[in-house]
Amino acid sequence: MEIVENLAKQEIIVYSVGVEPSVGDYPALRGFMRGVSDRTGGRYVPLGNAPLLAAVITGGAREEINLERIAEQVMEEVQQLRLAPASAALPEDALYNLASANLQSRGVTVGQLQVDNVVDAGEDKAAAEVASVVRNSKSLAEAVRSPALQAQAQSVASRPSMVYAASSDVPVRRSSGPVPMAAMPYAARFASAPGGAVPEGPVPMAAAPSYASQSAAYVAAPISSEQVKRLVSRKSAKE
Repeated sequence: MEIVENLAKQEIIVYSVGVEPSVGDYPALRGFMRGVSDRTGGRYVPLGNAPLLAAVITGGAREEINLERIAEQVMEEVQQLRLAPASAALPEDALYNLASANLQSRGVTVGQLQVDNVVDAGEDKAAAEVASVVRNSKSLAEAVRSPALQAQAQSVASRPSMVYAASSDVPVRRSSGPVPMAAMPYAARFASAPGGAVPEGPVPMAAAPSYASQSAAYVAAPISSEQVKRLVSRKSAKE
């Protein structure tokens, strides 16, 4: 965490790219990547379509350059709201929403990297809990001791092992008995035998979700509350 903090103080922005669907089996990993990005004012991008990687890299760099150009304007707006009696007591997220709305009303636009989300809502919630721990922990040891990470560790330990065939990148699950559904975040991807047992063998392609339709684009749009939040996060870390 000390390394992450030093990166944040130097305004070194970390973008984490999660390779889906593999990362989906480990919400703690996704959460850790999100948390590190959050602490540096960066973004976590779930990527299920490999050809989009170049667009994510260049689009993310362009977005951060453009955000930096309006940083002073954004920070001034947030500071004014924190001092105003009507908004001083607002929760942080509500404050960022109000700041972005005020900036939008004045016609503030900025380039944004927009990537289709391919993460299941339930798994995203689990990762968000871990990300919150990583954002707020003073050390890695403190994060590991948290209930959120302990729960994820127990979940992973209870799953059947996953291996990859030597001649293929198709995942193979091995199990000698029933597999708890809660321990299988992407259970729908795997063929289930009667009784809930997952047989050996490659995953049938029909059982796997398609990520080929995921798209990414760099567009000019009104500044978002998420962008305000990221900008404030990294400017505050530098202080």
